[in-house]
Amino acid sequence: MKLNTKYEDKFNSLGSQVRVDESWDRYYNGSENLIAIQRYEYSIDRLYGKVLDVGSADGFGAYLMSLNPKIKKIIGIEIQERAINKSNKNLEDISNVEIIKGIVEEMPFEDNAFDSVHCGQTLEHVFDDSLAVKEIHRVVKDLAVFSVPIMGGISAQHVREYKTIQQFKDLLTPYFSIVDEKLFIDEKGHKRIVIEAKKTD
Repeated sequence: MKLNTKYEDKFNSLGSQVRVDESWDRYYNGSENLIAIQRYEYSIDRLYGKVLDVGSADGFGAYLMSLNPKIKKIIGIEIQERAINKSNKNLEDISNVEIIKGIVEEMPFEDNAFDSVHCGQTLEHVFDDSLAVKEIHRVVKDLAVFSVPIMGGISAQHVREYKTIQQFKDLLTPYFSIVDEKLFIDEKGHKRIVIEAKKTD
């Protein structure tokens, strides 16, 4: 079975996390999602040029990227149909954003196609995280910003758990060198690590 078929079964079901009838303001202004805004701000400040947004979900991250003058073009890749539909609706007036359907392990881009890559809260969802990181390494020229939950648990949406920050770093370092990192912890103790990483040969 091809990977994209497995993703279709998993994410294009009624169990999809993306709610098409929920506005960005309603979702992201809740106190429980303050950590998401902080993580985005920290991550996006490091991106530049032509950017790939891996697992672009409902397009909110791509919208924030479009406000950064250092970022000239944003391509989002996403598997969920309802997420793509919501993105296209919310981003229709933003000319430098495009969302396409696909998965990170099999991306339809040439080598070194992007100056920088954002991969936020995505690798805990993918079936082959090592292949995903390898693909990001292939398509990026310079740097990538990754974030994942630490001790986030395994659920219907998460296929793996990163138990420690070091475990996550070990996934990245065959392909990237760590430049910077920041740990975000919300009021409930949920942890999100963000790592800025430079491509290595």
